[in-house]
Amino acid sequence: MAIEKSQLHEQLQQYSASLEEQVRQRTQELVGANEGLKQAYLDLQKAQAEIIQAEKLAAVGRLAAGIAHEINSPLGVITSNVDILGHLIRRIESGSIDQPMDILQSVAKSSAAASARLRRITKAFEAFAGLDQAEVKALNINNAIDTVLTLLEHEFGNRIRVEKEFGDLDLVMCSPGRLHQAFMNVLLNAAQSIDGNGEIRIRSEQREEKIIVTIQDTGRGMTPEQLANLFDPGFTQKEQRIGAGLGLIITGQIVRENGGDIQIRSTPGVGTSVTISFPVAGPLSLRGASSELSPSGKEQD
Repeated sequence: MAIEKSQLHEQLQQYSASLEEQVRQRTQELVGANEGLKQAYLDLQKAQAEIIQAEKLAAVGRLAAGIAHEINSPLGVITSNVDILGHLIRRIESGSIDQPMDILQSVAKSSAAASARLRRITKAFEAFAGLDQAEVKALNINNAIDTVLTLLEHEFGNRIRVEKEFGDLDLVMCSPGRLHQAFMNVLLNAAQSIDGNGEIRIRSEQREEKIIVTIQDTGRGMTPEQLANLFDPGFTQKEQRIGAGLGLIITGQIVRENGGDIQIRSTPGVGTSVTISFPVAGPLSLRGASSELSPSGKEQD
């Protein structure tokens, strides 16, 4: 019995030592795996930051292209009118024209229209200029959509008709520049999904404490497989002008950062519908935004 007890004790010690060694090895493996996960997470954060920055730069590029295109037309009108006025003055001085009023009225009318368009573009640019700012302010969603449509007019041209059905909305508390970027991404994707002529329908409405914006296009749409991979950073079909890729990934992030939600439905050959919802700004949250509001509580023009 003593010998057996001694042998069992020795075996127990061996098992214990073996178990301790296995635990030590496994602990080392877990520590190594944990370090690997930490590094992978840091790499993921870095990659995400680079993706976000790349999309911001892309949005700035689209903004610059849109402004340059939109400004050229009214500037051309004003430049032409200045030439007409100079020519008219010389003809009046030489006495070779008797009734210059018709020409002057035409010049004044076209110049006023061009100036109004320039003011509208400038106002849109000012609203979009806060692209990289996270400051929270009160925003009228209808105004934000109109701003983006102004900057994307050159993308739509005469081939895409835009129909708007805007409801009477309260304000939302958000980062205005970032929200403008989100709407630009959605509307640009809609335009890029349309081959030839098509239509984009925009509807805004308020249901209780939520503001809901629906943007529908008559583009080529997406299959269920494409829709399932829509928010995958590796998914993009720009070459087929479906217009997904990073734009909607960043859009989803922006919407969620501002307390909203985004839902996308699509049917091949029919089109895509993007629904974005935001919580309405309550009275307490509007106190810090008094400088942005008129006495009625609505955003000033």
